[in-house]
Formats: sequence, structure tokens, C-alpha cells
Amino acid sequence: QALNYTMANEDTSLECAILSQKNLRILAVNGSGSRSLPLLSCQPKSLTCVDLSQEQLWLAQLRRASLAKFEHADFLKFWGYPPYEDTNTAHRKQLFESLSLESEVATYFSQIFSAHRFHSLLLEGKWENTFRQLARLNRHIVGRACEKLFDFSDLPSQIHYWKNEFPHWRWHLVLRALGSATVFNALLYKGQFPTSNVSTNMFDFYRDTFDRLFHTGVARENYFLQLCFLGGLRFPEGNPHEADATVFNEAKKNLGQTNI
Repeated sequence: QALNYTMANEDTSLECAILSQKNLRILAVNGSGSRSLPLLSCQPKSLTCVDLSQEQLWLAQLRRASLAKFEHADFLKFWGYPPYEDTNTAHRKQLFESLSLESEVATYFSQIFSAHRFHSLLLEGKWENTFRQLARLNRHIVGRACEKLFDFSDLPSQIHYWKNEFPHWRWHLVLRALGSATVFNALLYKGQFPTSNVSTNMFDFYRDTFDRLFHTGVARENYFLQLCFLGGLRFPEGNPHEADATVFNEAKKNLGQTNI
């Protein structure tokens, strides 16, 4: 069975920010493990990860093993996070073979890594692959402007470009073509895409959502925007929470103190 998520479909920084108390018992939807294991940085008494998919729980075990074994740089290299290029597949193979895993978990990921020639699995989930496909069409229609959005390191310059120079008519074509339940059902949800419970239509919803994102944060600091417009991660400042050095080191320190 293919993995549904391999990176992060939600931002765990919000949960980490509100979990100020220590010694809590945390129950978390597992996903890929990258949205649940960073909660270890909050020093919980216990962390229970749940998921409908056994394979997703195995992926969390792989992440847990890599968190325990590697220092931060090798963790980034193993998972394929910027600033490291996904080119040193021989090193990733060595890193994988150094992990202590249950036999069924080791066998499962050995097969997956072999099929991918030990390239990063970070963007190989169904969810990530869907957005990679959408990003290809986005870049084809919007063109160089997709890249230009990530040239800015300050919000005022980005907002000026977004409001005055970005080709919104082309972007709106993308939203009308892709921003629908039909597309997501066909590519990802198999008829189970949630029914909209907002009064606005899907086009207006996505247009306003992306407009808010570009007005409230620098695009290169947002991994979801990188995925939508670039088809992958290119800027380390936008890496998900698990790749942050402080979060990584705190989670690693608490591995042996938390009942998982």
C-alpha cells in the first residue's frame, strides 16, 4: 500500500506553541510522523500516535529511529530537507542501514527505498505527489512568476509584487481548473473529499486563502507554498517544524523520557 503522507500536511508549530505545560499526555493523529513526533519537544509524559494506516505508523517508527540515531545534519540529509540536495543516495543508504528497526518496518522501507533508488521519500506520499502534479500545471500557466514569488526575504516587497506585478489572471485560471472537489477526488481523496461548509464558492475560498498567505508571511518560509508553486522544498527557512534544529534537539533529548 502506498503511503498517503510522507512529509507534513499540517503545521505542528501551532500545537507546540500552545502546549506550554510539561508532563502532559498527548494523543496525536500520526500522519507521516512529522506532525506528531515534534510534540516530543514539549516534554510530554506520554505521546500516543494513532492512524488508520499501519504503513503510516511504520513511517513514524522510521522517523523515530532516525531522530534517535542521527544528529541534525544527517537527519536533514536522510529525509531530503534543504539545504542538502537529494543527490547523495549512497549516503542515504548507509544511514538507513545504520537504523535499528523492527523487521517488518525494515523490510517495508528497504523495498520502498530500493524502488526509489534511495532518493528521498519526503515528497513520495499521495498527498505530496498530488501537489507536485498541481505545481507542474501551475508553473506551466503562471510561468516565471511562480519562481519570483520566492525571491523576497521581507514581507512588504513580496506584497508589492503580489499586488502590482503578479499575473493574477493566469493564477485565477489555475484556481478555476484545480480548485475543486472533483480534481482532489480524482487525484487524492477517491470520492471522500470533505463537503464544503462555507458559504463562498471554492474559487473564492482558495483565492482568498492564498491572498491571505501572501499578505501575512514570506513565501520562502512556507513549505506548503513551496510545494504548490515550486513542486518541492527549495528554501530551508520554510522546512516543516521537525527540521528545525531547536525542535529536533529538544525532541531527541526527550525521546528516552516520554512513553511513546
